[in-house]
Amino acid sequence: MSTVVANAPSFTSTADQTFIPMDIERKRTKCEVWTRVIGYYRPVQEFNIGKKQEVKERVYYKEAVTLNSSRAQQTS
Repeated sequence: MSTVVANAPSFTSTADQTFIPMDIERKRTKCEVWTRVIGYYRPVQEFNIGKKQEVKERVYYKEAVTLNSSRAQQTS
């Protein structure tokens, strides 16, 4: 009797359903995110609870996409 060894890659998925091979996932390191609040850049992990929630609720726009939207063309 022969032994069959399957070498199937393992994957993990992100919030947007992007699949990342586990060997790459293990090599990833946690990064420090900085953002600007009231004129100063600071690490997000040092924010108080209220500012952390504010950062989560922020909406970011891509200028090229925004400028090409039908709504932007109507107002210009």
